[in-house]
Amino acid sequence: MIAAAFLGHELGLTRADDVSRIVALIRRWASTALARVPSAALLNAMRSDKKTRAGSFACPFAPHRRS
Repeated sequence: MIAAAFLGHELGLTRADDVSRIVALIRRWASTALARVPSAALLNAMRSDKKTRAGSFACPFAPHRRS
């Protein structure tokens, strides 16, 4: 999700302040939750995610809201 946020920013789809907020929230959550989950379990969960098509992962983007 962090990579998707940065990529969205580079593509002009996600504002810098939204990227900062996304990164901070994920880091806060990941520091406790992901430390206990084996990487193989995470990959298996990602493979069954609704955004996976034919074995490829899709990246979600936070859209830029126009004022």
